[in-house]
Amino acid sequence: MKVAEQLSSGDRLGAHLRDELGIDRAALARPLQAAWISASSFASFGVVPIAALFAAPAVLRIPVIAALSLVSLAVLGAFGGHLGGAPLGKAALRVTLEVPRRWQ
Repeated sequence: MKVAEQLSSGDRLGAHLRDELGIDRAALARPLQAAWISASSFASFGVVPIAALFAAPAVLRIPVIAALSLVSLAVLGAFGGHLGGAPLGKAALRVTLEVPRRWQ
């Protein structure tokens, strides 16, 4: 009984989450951090088609923009797969082509 009192004397909710439910506050999701990273990555990769618009000759603008957009989606998907520990090829394909789950 004294051990339980000592463990929960400072932070009872934290002790209950940790010991009874197995939840570690440090391992919880951080939605604001995820939103910030997502917004910054999409904004930075959104510059790729704009750069292609200015860099490509007028005749080739549409194909160059489409190709560079697909390449940037593949790179972003592979990077996300790398961060998440997933296979890079599958992650890149899933983001680039929006492959349905039943085909993976």
